[in-house]
Amino acid sequence: MSGEDDVMRTEMRASLILLNYSCGHEAVTAAFGVAPSRTWNVGDPLPSGRRPHKSKGWRLWSSLPLTATMKEHAIHLLDQLKPDPEKLAMLDP
Repeated sequence: MSGEDDVMRTEMRASLILLNYSCGHEAVTAAFGVAPSRTWNVGDPLPSGRRPHKSKGWRLWSSLPLTATMKEHAIHLLDQLKPDPEKLAMLDP
């Protein structure tokens, strides 16, 4: 066994998730100015297929590699957002 095999590798994943909003997914997408990685509605199956979602959701995954740090993922996600203040103000008044 080489020394490289003995080193624990850390994988970091990050995403921005919005839940329980009453407007449509399109309104959230327009307000944040970026297309989501995934959206779902109440009752849609979870990715595992075992249970349904209990809330509506909108998710944007970081596209950085799993070797990126949490800080790098956070900066990357926030840099992708191009929020429209007027549209954000109209979400779930």
